[in-house]
This record gives sequence, C-alpha cells and structure tokens, in this order.
Amino acid sequence: MGSEMCIRDRNNVSLTRQSDKSEASSSEPAKDAGGFSAADGQLTWVGGEVGYPSGGKVFYITMPALRAELSTEQKNNRDLLHINLLNNQDKRLGDLYLDSDNMLDVSLTQRLLENMPEYKGQAPQDTPVVSVRQPLLAGLGAN
Repeated sequence: MGSEMCIRDRNNVSLTRQSDKSEASSSEPAKDAGGFSAADGQLTWVGGEVGYPSGGKVFYITMPALRAELSTEQKNNRDLLHINLLNNQDKRLGDLYLDSDNMLDVSLTQRLLENMPEYKGQAPQDTPVVSVRQPLLAGLGAN
C-alpha cells in the first residue's frame, strides 16, 4: 500500500503525490498510484532572457511574462501533473506533463516560439510546434 506526500508552499501551491505503485486486482488494469493525485495553484514569472543548449550552441529566447496553472490529469491510466503555460492575456504558450517516473513531456506553441529570433516556423499561434519527452532529473539518480 502506498503513502502520500503533500506539499503546500508559501505561494499557496499544493501538490499531492503517491509514493509507490498500488496493487491491482486481476479484474482491473494496473493503476499508476505513484503519480500525482492532486495539484492546485499557479506560479508566475515576470519574463526575461533564457538560454538553452542545442547542437553544441546556446540559443536565447526572451520569454514573456507567464503564468503556470497546476492541475492533475489522467492519461493512459496514469496520474500526471499538468502545468498549463499562459501569457498575461490568457493565451496558451504550452503544456508540461510530469509522470510518476519523472518523465517530462513538453509541448510549446507557435505563440511562444515567435519570441525566439532564430525561429522561422509558421503555424496558427495555438499550434504545438515543439514536443519533447525526456527525464526531468537525468543523471541525478532519479527514476
């Protein structure tokens, strides 16, 4: 049987995460109980320049002010932490999903990438144009 860990910080963000996998009965599929059972709150960032590595170079993007709304979602019978990225006009910038295995799925929209000088793609602004899946804490001993 698993246990829960609940975190509430000074910004009134709350996360509840199961510590291990639950046992499933033979009549129902296995459920990922190690995921996030509850998340509530939002984080804000005033914006600014961010550097990111790609192809042996560091590129920079001037990020707009943004808000990250935290919630949980269930996909493929897994409880995920969902972080919805929005600008100050409540327009979608992207989505982040974190699962119980610390795998991070990132989806960024055309609207966000238009802030990057090197980006030349064209699509409707709400269209996800970059999607990446990778371990959140690669190399640090996380699962």
